[in-house]
Amino acid sequence: SVPQASAPAGTGQAAPERDPSAPAASSGTTPAVTVADDGFRILDDRTGKVFEVSARDYVRGALAAEMPPTFHPEALKAQAVAARTYALRLREQNDESLKGADFSADPQGWKSYTTEKLFRERYGDLADAYWKAICGAADEACPYLLTWEGEPIVAAYHSMSSGTTE
Repeated sequence: SVPQASAPAGTGQAAPERDPSAPAASSGTTPAVTVADDGFRILDDRTGKVFEVSARDYVRGALAAEMPPTFHPEALKAQAVAARTYALRLREQNDESLKGADFSADPQGWKSYTTEKLFRERYGDLADAYWKAICGAADEACPYLLTWEGEPIVAAYHSMSSGTTE
């Protein structure tokens, strides 16, 4: 379990996870945080196999799958916080149909998560610059969660609804 500093209940603000033994932030721009990177177990929808990724790599891959890398950096960061929060919430649900995984995804189909390798294949010559944008936003946002009463919220999101939602 990771020590968490929660935003005031009901604010809907992202709360950074903070290690109480870590030194205080020396500047007002970067919080001093320590994130436990215990990662996620993901059921691949195509292969039926479960694979593991670090929390950092998951947030990068989720962000890469969910938003174009050309979006504004602050929008990318907001999506990264939502993706990590949602993944943590799903992990808490302990769905037995997932073969021991925390949740499922389709990396090949870019559904919920993709890999750096697939990202680079898709973007070709632009991959280095685009991956840098994804990693920058994901890494900066990774220490943050959206919480309510100390628990991750259901940070459900979608890129398009075609006029409807489930």
